[in-house]
Parts: sequence; C-alpha cells; structure tokens
Amino acid sequence: MKKALILIVAIAILSMVFTESDYKYIQYRDAQMVYNSATVPVETAKKFHLHWATNGGYDNKSGDVVLLEKSNDGAWVVKTPVFTGAETNPKIVGSFAIMGAEMKKSVFNNEELELHMADPSFNSLKILKI
Repeated sequence: MKKALILIVAIAILSMVFTESDYKYIQYRDAQMVYNSATVPVETAKKFHLHWATNGGYDNKSGDVVLLEKSNDGAWVVKTPVFTGAETNPKIVGSFAIMGAEMKKSVFNNEELELHMADPSFNSLKILKI
C-alpha cells in the first residue's frame, strides 16, 4: 500500500513537471507572438514584440504568427509561417533577408540571427542566417 502511494505521488509530480510549458505568449489583437521563456528574457520578448507590431508583422493575422527562441549555439531564432511556395520565391526571400538584417540590428544588438520561413506549425521550410 505504501509503495503504491509513493508511486502515485511520484507520477503526479512528474506529470506536473513535464506539462509545465516554457512557451509564453504576447497577445496583439487577434494575433500573438510565442516565445520560449527558458531562452528568451521577457525584456527581449517585449522589444521584439514592439518591433514586430510597429513593422506590420501582426497586420491582418490571427493566431500564432511568430515564434522567438534562442538556439543551443546562441543564435536568435525567429520563425514565422509563410504561404506555400514563399520559401522558393526569390523576391519574398530577399524581403525576408532585408527584414532580418533590420531586426538583427534594432532588436538583437547585431547578434547572430536565424530567420525561419515556416509552415503553420512552425516547422522550418527555409532558414536564412543573418
């Protein structure tokens, strides 16, 4: 009986630990930015959010529109969903590169940045290293 109780308590504690999410949200109208609070300080998330909002990143969008995190090697990672085929369109890729260069300078203090053109589930389709 005692072993069963210990097992139940251990399972309950483990389930709480593993269901705790490091991903937080900043809402903007019908859209939201997602960021990994384990790798992104809240001040940086807010600075990025302001930049994204000011530059039209949320315009006419709803749901999760951008994901911000930091990679294991220290690069900032920005993932945003694009429409099918955008990742192969040179003009769109060029626009993303320009946007990334500005973001790198104004938000991330010229630290390494990866801009990911992604599907709606944030799976990377194309990665631009800025």
